[in-house]
Amino acid sequence: MVFTTESSSTIETSTSTNPTFVISPFQTKRLPINPDVVAPDGSLVRTLLTTVGGSMAQFDLPARMTSQAVEHRSVYEIWYFLSGEGEFWRKQNEREEIVTVDDSVVKTIVFESKERRM
Repeated sequence: MVFTTESSSTIETSTSTNPTFVISPFQTKRLPINPDVVAPDGSLVRTLLTTVGGSMAQFDLPARMTSQAVEHRSVYEIWYFLSGEGEFWRKQNEREEIVTVDDSVVKTIVFESKERRM
């Protein structure tokens, strides 16, 4: 037997053999003009969309600014640079590198690593 309840923000479904899980409805959003928050590293953050399994946001680091180093303890990230150029430092255990970035670079930050944008 399946029991389903529906609201404006989620649909919850459960069966006798499966635990309850949430299905989010379709989402559409324009890029906010103003940032939603300032990240711990100093970047301006505009939240785009959020789902049960993850989220997407735009981070803006003003020209000639260096962000504060941040250690990731519980997230994995994929970064795609839309404009500008600079350097991105990252470290994981003994591996450390500085990556030159511009509007054609995609990179990852993984669990238990540190990163800083310059």
